[in-house]
Amino acid sequence: MGQYFKAYVENSASKSLGKMMEFGYMHQSYVATICTMIYQNPQIVAFVGDYASGNKAYDVAWNQVNEELDMNINLIEDINKMYLVNHSKKEYVYLKDYYELNNDVKHNRCMHPLALLASIGNDENSGGNYPLWFTSEENSKLVGSWALDHISIEKQKNDFISAKYNELTPRFPLLFDN
Repeated sequence: MGQYFKAYVENSASKSLGKMMEFGYMHQSYVATICTMIYQNPQIVAFVGDYASGNKAYDVAWNQVNEELDMNINLIEDINKMYLVNHSKKEYVYLKDYYELNNDVKHNRCMHPLALLASIGNDENSGGNYPLWFTSEENSKLVGSWALDHISIEKQKNDFISAKYNELTPRFPLLFDN
């Protein structure tokens, strides 16, 4: 069966997106839609697994009847060449560099850092999760570390980001990399 995820953005949730290893890639429409929603608009974000009960995001995503996120919006071009910014932790990921570092050239696939950084429940043992043994222990600790933080996509590296925010360069490969 495996664990299914929903996107949680500021007290609203999406339909089930599927398993992390089905929807969590760069250039995939579900994650790109969430990135468009938070473009220059910091919001609380998480990807909540159905095995991850016990927190507010889970209750909103899986138990409450709420307004469903509109997943049919116009996507922003070149969003994967911008900056993914965590305003709560004062960290950012430059998506262009991330893609170059993490892309599986053989299959032209790359996990989207937002899906992994903001996941709740990826560590629950179930089929379809991102296997934490694919990466180092240091990088596996980053999975879920941004969940429920204020996150946005920014087009330019503003002065406040470069002066006060730390750049993360996570490694989330699709092949064993220890």
